[in-house]
Amino acid sequence: MRKLLVTALALSLLSGAAWAQTITKSLQGSQDPRGPVGLDSSNNAYLPNHLLATQGIGSQITPTIVGGTLYTSATDLAGVIATTATSMGITFGTPFVQIPACILQEQNGTTVPTYTVYTTQLSATTVVSSKNYSYNCTGNQ
Repeated sequence: MRKLLVTALALSLLSGAAWAQTITKSLQGSQDPRGPVGLDSSNNAYLPNHLLATQGIGSQITPTIVGGTLYTSATDLAGVIATTATSMGITFGTPFVQIPACILQEQNGTTVPTYTVYTTQLSATTVVSSKNYSYNCTGNQ
């Protein structure tokens, strides 16, 4: 019985050590690996659920839209726009330090939009009026 107990204890300690090797700290960078978002020793993040974005703590700076209507909860990171014209512009609530990598795509459609990205805005010159477009922009801010 004692051998079985020692073996079970050793296995549980080894499994705990394996977990600590995978997730070494939480997102705020503390040494406690039990945070909601884990980081491994190479600083790769492991997200448990959805990635949601807000601008600032407790507040959200909403981008400004020309040629469409912005759906609620949109940020500089991502959003959905209902177009009202054949061109549109998204002026970011906070300018990016460098030009972000952005994707603009018509939802349930076949028209590929033509757009240019700057540190302060995304400018689309070819969109279809009365359609929904999703955007996602990431980069240094």
